[in-house]
Amino acid sequence: MLASDPVRDGPSRPKVPRLALLAAAAVLALVLADLVSLWQLFSSGRGFERAEEEELLLDRLRIELTDAETGERGFVLTGRQSYLEPLERAEKRLPRDLGRAAQLTENPAQRRRLATFAQLAAQKLADLDETVSLERAGDSRTALDRIESGVGKALMDGAKAAITTARREEGRILERRSTRAMHNLLFAGAFHFSAGLGVVWLAFALSALSRDLRRRELLEADLLEAAALRERFVGVLGHDLRTPLAAVKIGTSLLRAPGAHDGIRVKAVDAIARSAARMENMVDQLLDATRAGVGGGIPIAPRPGTDLSKVVAAVADELRLAHPEREIRLRLLGDPVGRWDGERLGQVASNLLGNALRHGEPPVVAEVRGEGEQVTLEVRNGGQPIPRELLPSLFHPFRRGHAGAGRDAGLGLGLYICKALVEAHGGSLEVRSSEGEGTTFRARLPREGPRA
Repeated sequence: MLASDPVRDGPSRPKVPRLALLAAAAVLALVLADLVSLWQLFSSGRGFERAEEEELLLDRLRIELTDAETGERGFVLTGRQSYLEPLERAEKRLPRDLGRAAQLTENPAQRRRLATFAQLAAQKLADLDETVSLERAGDSRTALDRIESGVGKALMDGAKAAITTARREEGRILERRSTRAMHNLLFAGAFHFSAGLGVVWLAFALSALSRDLRRRELLEADLLEAAALRERFVGVLGHDLRTPLAAVKIGTSLLRAPGAHDGIRVKAVDAIARSAARMENMVDQLLDATRAGVGGGIPIAPRPGTDLSKVVAAVADELRLAHPEREIRLRLLGDPVGRWDGERLGQVASNLLGNALRHGEPPVVAEVRGEGEQVTLEVRNGGQPIPRELLPSLFHPFRRGHAGAGRDAGLGLGLYICKALVEAHGGSLEVRSSEGEGTTFRARLPREGPRA
């Protein structure tokens, strides 16, 4: 019996391999948990990307159809072929974008909404093509009657309603995915924390989720800003088109009035011509603003040997005729020649000088200054400065720099287009305005123009 005691009291050797197996099993469990968690995060990320792309496509479908309608109306009003570019672009892109949107969504209800939108959009494009055909055939009256009939508006309203409902549902789908991803993340974090690795893993996972949520917040902010911009566009355009349209209606009434003498008829024709020119300018600005915001920007045709001082002088001569009571001083320092689009820079100079004449006080000075590889155009005027709170958004679309600017202030797109044109040349446009110094707009242009 004494000989057996050492056997009972000695160490138990099988415990060592059991601990090793338990440790290996624990490590394996952690590795498997890591793989599962990573796969869940990867799947959530893919889901976020698909939902975000779907949201962008839905917004783009609505914008493309709206731009097509705007282009059709611009063509009917002016007869200019360039206004049909949005319609031609929509006819090419809408089927492709609809197909991609249908591939991205897995929701049957969403696919039905897309099918409804596709049907209404096809009918709307056919309606736009028919109106364009009437205008091309010279039947402008029938084309205008077709626009005013309300058929196209009903199709557009139905298409917008379908795409708005689909967009709202896609937002709810994205929110549910975010909630599900958060639940998965919290479970994985709890497991790792209990195993001693929770802090590191949770920090990594939360960082990944935070980036995804931040991307979503930025996307939603961009979409909200785009929606607000479209609402401002509709409001401003409806308000500013009302005045010239009213003048056209009054003029046509005078022309039709029995017994109207020649003097009244001449005034009526002049009023109609001025209103038509103003509406054409609005359509031109809207087209430039659309080009500045999407695609490749406003197209320019730079040519070597363009003399910026001659461009500005020609614009100043035109404005002196329109404002004979105002003085415009021109200054030239250095070499003003570069590789630019003279017509587009004339548009910039016209807008800046026109603003100075409308809103500023003497003196109005335009200075062209050549300095090495850069040429600067400065337009200065005296008077009350631009309110400080308006300066950060002065170059945004549909913004005006002076409250109560008057009915001839335009759509509020001039400075937005000016900045886009200067940047298309590789330059920059900035403003400085203070009580003592007045207001100065400074456009800096590289002498060699934009690089390919």
